[in-house]
Amino acid sequence: MVSGYIPWIPSLDIGFNLYLDGLSLLLTLLITGVGTLVVLYSIFYMDTKEALNRFYLYLLMFMGAMLGVVLSDNMIVLYGFWELTSITSFLLIAFHYKREASTSGAQKSFLITVFGGFAMLAGFMLMYLMTGTFSIRATITEWGQIQDSSLFLPALVLILVGAFTKSAQFPFHIWLPDAMEAPTPVSAYLHSATMVKAGLYVVARFTPIFGGQGLWFWLVTGVGLLTLCYGSFLAVKKNDLKAILAYSTISQLGLIMSLLGVGSAAIYFGYGESSAMYTVAITAALLHLFNHATFKAALFMVVGIVDHETGENITWNFKGNAPFSFYEAVLLLALIAAAVSIPFAKNRLSAVIMTGAVGYLVTLLFVLFRAPDLALTQMIVETVSVALFLLCFYHLPELQRGKSSRPSGTASLESISDFFIQESYNLAGGKNVVNVLLVDFRGFDTLLEIMVLGVASLSIYSMINLNLEARDLGARLKFRKKEQTEETDNETSDEADNTKKYGNRERSSSTWDTVPLQSNDVLLQTTTKVVVFIILTFALHLFFAGHHNPGGGFIGGLVTAAALVLLALAFMAQSGIQTLNMGGWEPPYGIVLVADMVSALLVVAASIIGFACLLYAFRSVNKEREEHHFYPFFHFLIAGVNGSFLTGDLFNLFVCFELMLISSYALIVLGGTERQLRETIKYVLINIVSSALFVASIGFLYSVTGTLNMADLSNRIAEVGQSGVITLIAVLFLIVFSIKAGLFLFFWLSGSYAAPPAVVTALFAGLLTKVGLYAIVRTFTLIFYHDPDFFHALIGWMAGATMVLGVIGAISYRDVNKILIYNVIAGVGFVAFGMAAASRPSLEGLLFYMLHDMLIKTLLFLLGGALIAVAGTSKLDNMGGLIHRYPLLGWMFFISALALAGIPPFSGFPGKLLLFEGGLQAGLYGLTGIAVLSSLLMLYSVLRIFIQAFWGEPPAGAVRRPYAVNGLLIPAGILFVFIIAMGVGAEGMFQLTSRAGDILLHPNIYIDAVLKE
Repeated sequence: MVSGYIPWIPSLDIGFNLYLDGLSLLLTLLITGVGTLVVLYSIFYMDTKEALNRFYLYLLMFMGAMLGVVLSDNMIVLYGFWELTSITSFLLIAFHYKREASTSGAQKSFLITVFGGFAMLAGFMLMYLMTGTFSIRATITEWGQIQDSSLFLPALVLILVGAFTKSAQFPFHIWLPDAMEAPTPVSAYLHSATMVKAGLYVVARFTPIFGGQGLWFWLVTGVGLLTLCYGSFLAVKKNDLKAILAYSTISQLGLIMSLLGVGSAAIYFGYGESSAMYTVAITAALLHLFNHATFKAALFMVVGIVDHETGENITWNFKGNAPFSFYEAVLLLALIAAAVSIPFAKNRLSAVIMTGAVGYLVTLLFVLFRAPDLALTQMIVETVSVALFLLCFYHLPELQRGKSSRPSGTASLESISDFFIQESYNLAGGKNVVNVLLVDFRGFDTLLEIMVLGVASLSIYSMINLNLEARDLGARLKFRKKEQTEETDNETSDEADNTKKYGNRERSSSTWDTVPLQSNDVLLQTTTKVVVFIILTFALHLFFAGHHNPGGGFIGGLVTAAALVLLALAFMAQSGIQTLNMGGWEPPYGIVLVADMVSALLVVAASIIGFACLLYAFRSVNKEREEHHFYPFFHFLIAGVNGSFLTGDLFNLFVCFELMLISSYALIVLGGTERQLRETIKYVLINIVSSALFVASIGFLYSVTGTLNMADLSNRIAEVGQSGVITLIAVLFLIVFSIKAGLFLFFWLSGSYAAPPAVVTALFAGLLTKVGLYAIVRTFTLIFYHDPDFFHALIGWMAGATMVLGVIGAISYRDVNKILIYNVIAGVGFVAFGMAAASRPSLEGLLFYMLHDMLIKTLLFLLGGALIAVAGTSKLDNMGGLIHRYPLLGWMFFISALALAGIPPFSGFPGKLLLFEGGLQAGLYGLTGIAVLSSLLMLYSVLRIFIQAFWGEPPAGAVRRPYAVNGLLIPAGILFVFIIAMGVGAEGMFQLTSRAGDILLHPNIYIDAVLKE
């Protein structure tokens, strides 16, 4: 057994724990062995006129994903690779995307397997709540302690749903026949040898945990037998040989699944994993899994040969004139012999062992019907028969391994190396062979350099941040010791003050969070001003010198990242809350701006979005709008958003809301079309009503508490004691902020967002609804904390309704703008879901997801705007065939759709993972289920845009005018890099959101920083 570890998100116990044992070794040999043969087969099968680079990229990505599935010991990493197999299989099935049957089959298989993946992820989260670890090996050792948990059976069912969807078990088998529209090498590799075996692998891997449960035995065995019978019946009815192979594959998968169920029966009935029954059943299942993969892949290849040569599907209609050559016919007969277990064929061994497993199943039937004598006789006969059969193999002569030919491999590598050494200067004009190889011979290297820069920046920042914390540990401990001494001396009076100030809320268990951790090293700050300039100059030199000398974009990017991190280290506060008292008045009397980790993260995200939209506006906004002060209103809107995030005063929050209202009104109405004017009137009327209600709520709250400072309000609420009045006021505030956020009360949003230009809609989608959500999160964790059960339940119902109505709207429309707008509404529900759970994981996930949602929604609307610009319409039915002329736009949109749905390793995954954990931890199982299904439907809605616009057939008579889209993709590319970096470098982001979560969970940190108490 071999193991290894590569960290990814250590704070969440997620890392690449790779583990090679006998089971994973068997699957690894199968994946790599059959994969190699399929690649060789593809060289001769695929047409050289097709996009072979793309085909082999997808195929090798799938192989890597499958290896990740069978080698991963961490459940979350296993899930990540699991979804990657779904993505790559989708791309492989739809390789001939001009055929509607191919894209339809790809979409069906993708949605069904992704649904199973989401179900399996929920099961893994339940396992984590029971064990506190994502390690499969650690969970197996604790199975006896967790099987009595109330979460054990739901986890069992959810994991089986995931396994059944991937292995095409009834009733999820419907995707496999349609997936046969893929090229024959894909069918041979994915749909007979590897992908469909992933579910069987999961069942085998988790049998030691769940095998002792009767539900596991009956579900696995029953579903397997039903699939076996149903698949066999359908195979007999088909007359197309490829369809026969597809349905026979389904039946054989059911057979293997039922054998795994028989193995679990040994555990369920108390025989244990060391019993002969368990050994024989599991051995038969795994042996047949291996055998079926090899002979079925070969059968597909033979059928593919004839299909390739004749261009026709092989059916019974040939009636003696089937286009097989003599050698093809002999090979086909030999493979059929292996399939039906004719003696001396390879599959005979697994058939014999299966017969033994069936005999043991008969033993169980005798036990159930109280015939112990017959059961004992049957068990002895089966044990002796199988043992004698296997002993024959023990005495067979040992197989002599051939020696590898190292010289030939070295010679081939030397020839490739010589080519690059000799041709680098002639073909690319560069003397640095390594740089020429990376930059000139690899077209996508520039994009990868940008990704490396972003990931490196996050990683380096995270490591330096940890070092800074370690450096300040001594000072922290001294402060902690001093505070503990003072608390001991004044324990009674401090306890009374705490009750008066904070009511019954939890105070921080530690005073560390109130100690500002910041770099105050004057020497470091002074030196940095000089050093950063030198480092950046050196990085620029490396970038341009790399063509002929050591250097290049990678090294230059990393050196630049180091300079930026040094700058941040010297001048940015690493922790603590920064306050600015405006006008010289101390809080709570004056207006105060508060920059804690929550508001700081949102301001940074808003600034990034504003910068990207500004660049986009330079390329897309016409002269008329510019002349009517488009850019001043644009900046006023950004000022209002950032002011809302930073203000520590409710009345100042109202002022910032009004600044956003005026600016957004102007941005919508500029251009003066009838539709814009109509939607502007609706938008303004709704927001005026909301503003009036906001002012009234502020007046009511001030009349009760005598203050509007948020920190001071938190103290006064505990002193007032009028819970009924405070509840009424809180409901009014919730209505106001829900209108702003589009939380359930979103009836104004769809029309208003669809009217203005794409850049304005992108800005609105990324920022405006998030301001309302931030206001809900801030006020209901800091101020209105007196009745959490009522408000969390109310927000939970609103969140569920918003998600459901949002995804229904998204899948109902066939207009790009409408689909994206309703996805904005569904995203609002996800953030509110985190607030309803109100646990540490959900609040941290809420913040992570909100940052992701700000970036991804802006990115999708920018890409959607570019798509509408090149297509000349927003109607999906009038789009098609754009992938050839705009491939970068298409693939950026596809990856963004995956990030939107929370597919790893992109930015949507860590936040949703924490939200699901928080929801399950809080017992919100129904709301968590709605969130999971909403994620799937969000993916489906946006995937329709990609399939129709880029892969679909262009409408008849459509004339596309050339459009320079590259200028629009530059600002979108900035957000695209952040989307990838937030997922790959999630640990650094999690450290920041974790600190922000501390402030939401312990309001006294905020209060003490603002009021200086």
